[in-house]
Amino acid sequence: MSMYIVSWNVRQTIDNKPTLVDHWQVSQNWEHAQSMYNVIMHENDDVYCAAISQIVVGTEPHWYEDENDYDDGQPTWEQEWQDFGEVYDDEPNSI
Repeated sequence: MSMYIVSWNVRQTIDNKPTLVDHWQVSQNWEHAQSMYNVIMHENDDVYCAAISQIVVGTEPHWYEDENDYDDGQPTWEQEWQDFGEVYDDEPNSI
């Protein structure tokens, strides 16, 4: 499952100074992201620029329908440590 972020900058005047204000919104699928982008770009004259970004690796578990099914083909950090002879232990023996 992919997710997308639609981001855009809007020209505004704050304290009598022109500035750009960032906005963003998460979209669940490409069609929704594209629709949001079209509305933002065509129905607002103050938009300076906009973009759609795809989230390829999310750090939030709810960004994936089933996080356990997610496999990017890369080894886990534990596997990489073991490849170099190191072992991570949550409960080390201590004196």
